Amino acid sequence: MNSPFRISVINDEVGLDFGRACEVISREFGLEWIELRGMWNKNILKLDATEVAEARRILEKYKLRVTDIASPLFKVDWPGAPKSKYSPKGAQFNADFTYDQQGEVLDRSVALAKAFRTDRVRCFDFWRLEDQSLTGRESMPNYWQLQTREQAWNYLNPRE
Repeated sequence: MNSPFRISVINDEVGLDFGRACEVISREFGLEWIELRGMWNKNILKLDATEVAEARRILEKYKLRVTDIASPLFKVDWPGAPKSKYSPKGAQFNADFTYDQQGEVLDRSVALAKAFRTDRVRCFDFWRLEDQSLTGRESMPNYWQLQTREQAWNYLNPRE
């Protein structure tokens, strides 16, 4: 497909067998891009180094490039806010990370983005509240209050 846009599909929306999903996306859909969320009954953040290497091998086999890591970053309830009626009752897409684990989710997502040669990580802005006045931004930990692009860039690209 010849397009100026990176048209992709989330791999586990096509199928749970990662190799077969890549084959369909590449050969039947004619796409060159894929968004990675989960494979082999695991959320992408829970893959080990061997599984990451195998996923990369499969992507290369089908000449697919990764648009982004479909992370569950901030796909949790806002701490101290009323529980959202939209929040799931259990893990979604094998992601069962708590609010306190979001720093680890961010770090792992960035590491996976680098491993899969993409510069994008999808994130969320917490589960929606019915009463939008209950944001509680002042209670948000400073860790998440990166005020400038430079601060965010420096966090994501530490100097070695």
